[in-house]
Amino acid sequence: MPVAAVRNTYHYNGCTMTVIARFEHEFAAWLGVRGAVATGFGRGALWLALEAAAVRGSDVLVPEFICPHVTGAVERAGARPVFYRVRGDLTISPDDLRAAWTPKTRAVILPHYFGHATPAIRELVDECHARGVVAIEDCALAMGARRDGELCGRFGDFAAFSLSKSDWCFGGGVVTAKDEARLGELRRLQREKLRPARWLCFFYGLLKWADYTANRPRWSRVAAGIGRALQAISGIRESNFYDAGKFDAEMTWVCSLRAGWLLRHLQESIAERTAIVQKMWRTSQERLNVRALQGFSSGCAPAYLVLTAGEDAARLRDEAEQEGISLRPIWPALCDSPRKDTGVSSWDDLLLLEIPRNLGVRGVSAVLSFLEWHSA
Repeated sequence: MPVAAVRNTYHYNGCTMTVIARFEHEFAAWLGVRGAVATGFGRGALWLALEAAAVRGSDVLVPEFICPHVTGAVERAGARPVFYRVRGDLTISPDDLRAAWTPKTRAVILPHYFGHATPAIRELVDECHARGVVAIEDCALAMGARRDGELCGRFGDFAAFSLSKSDWCFGGGVVTAKDEARLGELRRLQREKLRPARWLCFFYGLLKWADYTANRPRWSRVAAGIGRALQAISGIRESNFYDAGKFDAEMTWVCSLRAGWLLRHLQESIAERTAIVQKMWRTSQERLNVRALQGFSSGCAPAYLVLTAGEDAARLRDEAEQEGISLRPIWPALCDSPRKDTGVSSWDDLLLLEIPRNLGVRGVSAVLSFLEWHSA
């Protein structure tokens, strides 16, 4: 099929639709919701959910441990972020949510951290609904994770996903709604607010690919150099290229093709990563002076291993870089987190290792050998 035809239309289930529409249809069917809207980036998906929830002029409850792009989406939607407590084990208590409630609360953002569904997600959503407040799930780091057999994203009124956090993709975000009225509002906002940003998404995707490859010890230095060159060529001047992603960008057709592939191979990817991360987790628990923050269950979708390195976090990170291993501050997007006005500082001791699905035996061994040697 000619490239132009692939870009514009696709024959699917007896209908002719764009490749982006096909991906939206497949994503909604996979999740089991009324529909999905594709955006250029995950932050745009969250922003559309907030706009559809009509939060302008009100308060939105936000976890104190979150990527700054989340608070940026709240502020862009015209609302005030109000922080609620996140426990040290990355769980959220309904009591802590109640303590943060304000008379102007219109929506609550409920995150799932690092491949794990929030244990109390049903109770948290019930609390929102009892107060007549919209519940928005932040599934950026937990695509494919389950709680009691239910996929993350099926609990709240809206759910926002970031495709580049689950695997390599040319950017890409998705927002879903459980009922027809909210889906219709998302569609209206999509037409009015999302704009093409094709070159930005293209270079973002290349940069993301270089960054993703940098988590494979054998290629990390080469990938890091390629990433810096790509950033210079692209004209994206931010020191952190993740900041270049726009809130109002639409998904490109290239991204939708890659996103559809990721969705169809999601379970395979989860299985491969689970095997890798479980091995690392057992080793870190049994033999190292760093510890995994959370254990693993049959419902997790691990793309990351979170390690607590204490006061040695900075040293361990610098030494890892010298050895060609990418250990990062807690957020995949390398953003400062959490916000300084939350009074939380314990997150500074955490390091993040992204797990490519094809890290391989050599990559796993290199990471484990480094951690064992340098944490002894």
